[in-house]
Amino acid sequence: MTQQHPSLPSRRLIAAGITRRSGDRTLTVRITEAGVTGTLATRPTPTDRLADLHRQCREDYTSNAARRAYDHRDDAFLTAGAAEAVNGR
Repeated sequence: MTQQHPSLPSRRLIAAGITRRSGDRTLTVRITEAGVTGTLATRPTPTDRLADLHRQCREDYTSNAARRAYDHRDDAFLTAGAAEAVNGR
């Protein structure tokens, strides 16, 4: 009795692409069955990058300040509740 092996599924290329950097520009091209897409972007200058880092730091500080204020209210509420529980005994 001979065994028949099921045929292996054929492999096909799903997507291909390239990324090229030249000076301050980056070209990205992606090819799929649906079509071709591409982007051409410039790298940020050191000044732009520094401004972006400052913006991120400011957003983090603002977010953390809001979180600290909220946590402080929670701490005050918990402290008041604990004091009431102790005094109510």
